[in-house]
Amino acid sequence: MRVFLNGREVTSEAVITRDFFTYRPPQPLPSGRHEALLEFTNTQGVTRRVSWSFTVGSPVRASIDLVTTPAIAPCQQARSCW
Repeated sequence: MRVFLNGREVTSEAVITRDFFTYRPPQPLPSGRHEALLEFTNTQGVTRRVSWSFTVGSPVRASIDLVTTPAIAPCQQARSCW
């Protein structure tokens, strides 16, 4: 099996077993469209190529301004929660 991402062979960086493969890029992929390609030979000796594309969205920055929980009041009353 050979694994390609955006036209670059990444087979040596992939984990390939008899049943599955995984690949995690060393750095996060940039936003935008990406192309994946697998080239493999099946059990009958026929070589196949399978490709697909996917899109990575832009990161979203979020902030938490306030967190409240009902558990705070009992802890304050008991003066110990630990």
